[in-house]
Amino acid sequence: MIYKMKNLKITIEFWKEDNLYIANCPELDMLAQGESLEKAKNNLYEVIEIQFENGALEEFFAFG
Repeated sequence: MIYKMKNLKITIEFWKEDNLYIANCPELDMLAQGESLEKAKNNLYEVIEIQFENGALEEFFAFG
């Protein structure tokens, strides 16, 4: 199933552990890390995109 979405509004929570920043999306229960806030955020977006491409979020966004 293919979903075309222009905008997906999510919450991103950040915190620092040692030398890495952690980005958390509680709505999708996904985490990513990076050496900067921007890198952690971009890595989180990539994780979410990959999950959509792989169909892993179909059940989460099931309609009907």
